[in-house]
Amino acid sequence: MTTAATQAITTIVREGLTVLALFGYLFYQNAKLTLVFFLLGPPLALIINWIGKKIKLYGRGIQASVGELNHVSAEVFSGIRLIKSSVGESNANKRFRNVSSRTKKLTLKMSKISCYLYPYDANDDHHGDGSSDVYSTSLSRHYGCSTAYCLCNSGWLVT
Repeated sequence: MTTAATQAITTIVREGLTVLALFGYLFYQNAKLTLVFFLLGPPLALIINWIGKKIKLYGRGIQASVGELNHVSAEVFSGIRLIKSSVGESNANKRFRNVSSRTKKLTLKMSKISCYLYPYDANDDHHGDGSSDVYSTSLSRHYGCSTAYCLCNSGWLVT
C-alpha cells in the first residue's frame, strides 16, 4: 500500500514540475503569447465544455424523440385497420404530429448550438449559381450557420 502511495505522489510531483517547466519555457519563448493563452484558455475551455454538454443533452433528447416517433409510426401502421374502424385516425395523427414537432424543436435547438462550433461561411454558395434561398438566408442570419440551409431543404421547416 505504501509503495502505491509513494509512486502516486512521485508521479504527481514529477508531472507537476514538468508542466511548470514547460510553461516556463513557453514564457521564455514568447511572453505575450503565453499570457494570452493564460487569459483566453480557461474561458474558451468553459465555453467549449458548455457547448459539448448542450449537444449531448439535445442529442439524447433527439434520440429519445426519434425512438418515440418510430414507435408511434410502427403502432399506427401495424394497427391501421383497427384505427380506421374505430375512427381513431385523428388521435393517431395528433400523436404523430406532437412527437414530430418535439423532434423538430430539439433538432433546431441542437443545430443552433452546433453553429457555435461551425460558424456560417458567408462565401458558401449552396446552389452553385450564386443564388440563395430566402429561408436559408434568414435562418443563417438567425442561427449563424449553413446548417439552416440543410434544415430548409430536408423538409423540417415545411408546415
